[in-house]
Amino acid sequence: MNKYMKTITITDDVYEALRIRKGHKSFSEVIRELLKRASSGNAWIDEIFGSARDIDVNAIVEARRAWRTRSY
Repeated sequence: MNKYMKTITITDDVYEALRIRKGHKSFSEVIRELLKRASSGNAWIDEIFGSARDIDVNAIVEARRAWRTRSY
């Protein structure tokens, strides 16, 4: 792997999102993980349904209860 450092330009919102995800890792590690996840074949799920952080678990539980209720 090429160990030379490169400079890239990103917008402030992207920088902030990466900084939050970063924790104790380097930016390169975070970007590498995101690229790996995106190439895993499941990226389309996030694009269509959003990330798991955006899911209201209570709404899903209520929807499942309503769906399973039989009304005759």
